[in-house]
Amino acid sequence: MDEIFLIMQAKMLQNKKEHLQWTSEFHISHDEIVYIQADGSYSTVHTRDGINIFTSKKLADYERLLTEDFYRIHHATIVNLKWVSHLDKANNMVVLTNDDQLPISRRKKSDFKKLLLEL
Repeated sequence: MDEIFLIMQAKMLQNKKEHLQWTSEFHISHDEIVYIQADGSYSTVHTRDGINIFTSKKLADYERLLTEDFYRIHHATIVNLKWVSHLDKANNMVVLTNDDQLPISRRKKSDFKKLLLEL
């Protein structure tokens, strides 16, 4: 099972109501990650359980750790292809199986469409 080992100071946002802060190290399975969004020098890992983990890693750090099941759809977003429902071409959005919608850059759209057809 592919995993990412995270050592971080993190803030977990669960249901956007609870705010828990901790310093921790743990393993998270690639299958648990739905997408990762950049926030300056930090990133937020969005999991399938709806938990958002704020980390001190840049998106480029994650790109080196992740498998081919992930694709950078925007300068600020990496998505797990296993969680992609479809591409909303009219609105330039990637729609996920959890109904989240993420913007896709115009430069990435064509390659992403081809990639989806291969899956």
